[in-house]
Amino acid sequence: MLEALVFHPFWCLGAQRKGMVISMKNAEGILRAPRGLRRRHSSMHREGGRLLLLLLPCLLIVFVFSYLPLWGWAYAFFQYKPGRPLSECEFVGLKNFTYLFSNPVMRQRLFEVLRNTFAIHGIGYLFSPLSAIFAIFLNEMHSSKIRRVVQTVSTSSAGSSCILWRLRCLRWTADLSTMFCFPWA
Repeated sequence: MLEALVFHPFWCLGAQRKGMVISMKNAEGILRAPRGLRRRHSSMHREGGRLLLLLLPCLLIVFVFSYLPLWGWAYAFFQYKPGRPLSECEFVGLKNFTYLFSNPVMRQRLFEVLRNTFAIHGIGYLFSPLSAIFAIFLNEMHSSKIRRVVQTVSTSSAGSSCILWRLRCLRWTADLSTMFCFPWA
């Protein structure tokens, strides 16, 4: 006795619509997909593995730049002294926070800092689509000579500021250049 079964909704969407048999039970009652579907299923697993490998660098970047810095939040609960490891510093708990909110001057400064932070982020969110719009307009230009000139002029300011910052860091002492610039400076 043979029964028509639907195995997986993504294997043969066309076959389901046409009413075709996707898999059958044999005499022992074991489900088997037709030969072509088995090959396609194994290639889908291989493709999924490749896609997972492509995803690993992205997950690593998210971990390094989003979750690893959260370790720095632990410094708020210690009386930190620069140059000493955190394990040698005194644990003060919420004492730093109570000092921050109980002092009226510190509280006023905190609200100013928060207001400035939200304003800077709001301006960034407001103007962030401009770079994509500029890139689309630049791509739609028909003259390649004008496009190259506009692209060079618009990106040269960012490149020159990076170069000037690097030269400025090289003139500082070794301690300051490693603190404010690249660690290998």
